[in-house]
Amino acid sequence: MANSDSRVRVVTLVENRGIGAATNAGLEIARGDFVCFLDHDD
Repeated sequence: MANSDSRVRVVTLVENRGIGAATNAGLEIARGDFVCFLDHDD
């Protein structure tokens, strides 16, 4: 999906730092008025 839609961005962390750090990393690169996170264990 990220390959075909520039609004979708994938964040990959080098080291597993937990869901809080992953969420913060996503928020740091987010653009626009709305952010959507997919559940990490689905």
